[in-house]
Amino acid sequence: MQRFIITTLLVLASFAVRADEQLILTKVESASNLYSLFENRDLAIHYYNDSFIVASLAEGKTMTQESIVLDKAAFSDCKGYYIVYCEPSQRQVWLDEVASTGKVLYSDDNLLIMKPMGEKSPPPPAKNDGMVYIPQRQASLPQRAFDFPKITEIDPLALFLMGKINADSIIATVQHLEDYGTRAYNEPQAYEAETWLQTKFETMGLDVEIQDVVVTDPYYFYPYNTSSGNVIAVQTGTKYPDQYIVCGCHYDSWSWYPITQYVAPGADDNATGAATVVEMARILSQYESEYSIVYCCFAAEEFGLYGSEAYATRCSQQEMDIIGYFNIDMSGYLKPGTDIHISLIYPSTAAPLANYLLNVAEYYYPDIPITSYPNLAGGDSDHTSFNENGYMGIWTFEDWNNDSPYIHSADDVVGLSVNNPDQCRVFAQMNFASMATLAGINYTTSLPIPAFSAQETTIMEGESVQFTDLSINDPTEWHWYFEGGTPAESVEQYPEVLYATPGKYDVKLVVTNSSGNNELLRQMYITVKTLPPIADFVADATEIEEGETVTFTNLSQNNPKTFSWFFENGTPMQSTQENPVVLFSKAGTFSVQLKATNDGGTSTELKENYITVTPKTAIAEHDATDGIMIYPNPTSGELTICDMRYATCDMRYAIIRHRTS
Repeated sequence: MQRFIITTLLVLASFAVRADEQLILTKVESASNLYSLFENRDLAIHYYNDSFIVASLAEGKTMTQESIVLDKAAFSDCKGYYIVYCEPSQRQVWLDEVASTGKVLYSDDNLLIMKPMGEKSPPPPAKNDGMVYIPQRQASLPQRAFDFPKITEIDPLALFLMGKINADSIIATVQHLEDYGTRAYNEPQAYEAETWLQTKFETMGLDVEIQDVVVTDPYYFYPYNTSSGNVIAVQTGTKYPDQYIVCGCHYDSWSWYPITQYVAPGADDNATGAATVVEMARILSQYESEYSIVYCCFAAEEFGLYGSEAYATRCSQQEMDIIGYFNIDMSGYLKPGTDIHISLIYPSTAAPLANYLLNVAEYYYPDIPITSYPNLAGGDSDHTSFNENGYMGIWTFEDWNNDSPYIHSADDVVGLSVNNPDQCRVFAQMNFASMATLAGINYTTSLPIPAFSAQETTIMEGESVQFTDLSINDPTEWHWYFEGGTPAESVEQYPEVLYATPGKYDVKLVVTNSSGNNELLRQMYITVKTLPPIADFVADATEIEEGETVTFTNLSQNNPKTFSWFFENGTPMQSTQENPVVLFSKAGTFSVQLKATNDGGTSTELKENYITVTPKTAIAEHDATDGIMIYPNPTSGELTICDMRYATCDMRYAIIRHRTS
């Protein structure tokens, strides 16, 4: 396979900043305001998102909206600036480290804007993911308007091909990349990873090039500004070869100070992304596509998106017609006890592409929640390079609020940081379905193509699911396999299946016609949830006297696992026992509450004024003048009656009362 070697420096656009121009930060008020700022001829915008722009302001000009002067002489004594994402809790440690290498121009709770001090002294990344280098090129808004298809039903071919995505294959690639120990952009292992990725793509029959990447201002302890290269693999379209659908990731890694770049396994960040791109290429490269598809593995993302910036800048200069860019960065960590939740990150300018992916997900993964964000509060990724260069780029990311706490450390490894292969598969399949539908995959066969859907994919235990066959090419036989279902197998075309036990279950369909058979496995397709509890309880007595105890018995339904009781004026007042015993020492009417919890949820039962406590039984006082003495008095047990007239105290009685329960 032909190998292309292209050396690309970060060539600046045909734009030069005058030494007397200011570098400013201007807040963006709305999407329309962003477009207005780009139309302002007094501004040369170098970086933008939905919150702010960084731009050069022409001499003598002023802004009518909120702006901050970052540098009075833009780019006069540096090649570029840095956006550094650094949480306030980590900021002072990081600032102490870079005190001699960079100057803070701006800061807020989320990020810093830094100016490097000296020719070879940019700031290193902080603990958070992502640092953006702002070069002296002029940013641009998307130049292309593409009519994205409207998805109204599942495409059987896309679903069939999605089923070929293999979680074990993804994790094997993640493990291989982790085993390099580090993939820091200028370390030997990064070059080894580059060669390995190149070979993987070449064995798929793709045209592969290695694009050289230059890190303009390397961190001070790096002696040279060399970097491993971008691995770019192209699958040429048969109908529209000059229109491109691009997917990508970064394959470099980094560990935060004081851990060095020599121990940077980078499993979740971002071997998961590289493994996903390789896996999608493994499937798609076997078929012809109407549009060209580009698979990218970028270098030097951690130090400022250098690799993707080099490629996107070149694409812009060559006026490549890119329909959209799909970025995969971190997909392997799922916080224990939570469900898969995808964060979709994109600026408003890329909304058409994002809305298209959301439309695809609505049909292929309707039960997986996706939350859209204009930008990630704690970092950035390679989609930004495409958005800055006039293309639409979007980024699917693991749950923003619960992403891996192990990235940029020696603990970013399979098992700890990459703990959910199924989530990796879902990310791959969602991006795959979006790309395959856009690309127009050609697959001609007389074999049947299996496809199916379920009326509901998330149900409660004890409920049934109706399955619908969507297979094409005239199958004549159907053989279903239902993990965890009853029946476990079926040869009906439209079976109904009962699921009695909570869990996540695979469904497989094998279809046959006179030409042969094909199968589709939808992994963890059916989610069966635990029925929530219905809290209830009873007391062995509801009317008692002071100082007596009550035994409470749990009667809750659906097998609660934990219990939380509250007893008004009881001892104890709270309990986590299933059947507690409680002492009531004071008279009054008291409420009792039980919260019962299982995997399906929590139920609360409150019984107000449930326990009535009366004072101890007392008998009217008699003194010796009556000839009668009673003691002890009051009493709740045995008492003695003395007839003083006859000097006898032989009459003893037990107090017997009726208890109402």
